[in-house]
Amino acid sequence: MDQKELENELRSVGEQLETLRKKRIELLGKIAVKDIPDDYTFTNVDGTTTKFSELFGDRKYLFVVHNMGGSCPACTMWGDAFNGTFKQIEDKGAFAFITADPIEAHKELKEKQGWKFRSASCHGTTFARDVDFWFEGKGNYPGISVFEKLEDGKIKRVSKDF
Repeated sequence: MDQKELENELRSVGEQLETLRKKRIELLGKIAVKDIPDDYTFTNVDGTTTKFSELFGDRKYLFVVHNMGGSCPACTMWGDAFNGTFKQIEDKGAFAFITADPIEAHKELKEKQGWKFRSASCHGTTFARDVDFWFEGKGNYPGISVFEKLEDGKIKRVSKDF
């Protein structure tokens, strides 16, 4: 193939990828919406607990990073990246980094990495499973969800990606 043919093929592949990306977004939108019936109790780094609904504060939206824990180098890298961007996310809604690790392990990692964002542990709860970030035989998966608190206080997930 000459240069022009390679460029045309590359452009064609790019167009196919864009079509698939749009289809993926459409499918994620269809599977993302989910009512959240429980007000899960998470453990904070200081050992206190907080309810899922309290993570919203006075905000309508809550952005949750689902973290597999310290055994996942990519999840640690995500934490490092969000440490520099969570303030911009908080312009749109509340932000919480929810780990599957027991709180002691998470606290040690958070301090070591210098993470400043709000985080808590869902260890011992069904949260990850209930919001589709835990799979039988595979365990926890990383990803991001956006939750909305409705006027009646009910919570639903409106977006997710992994």
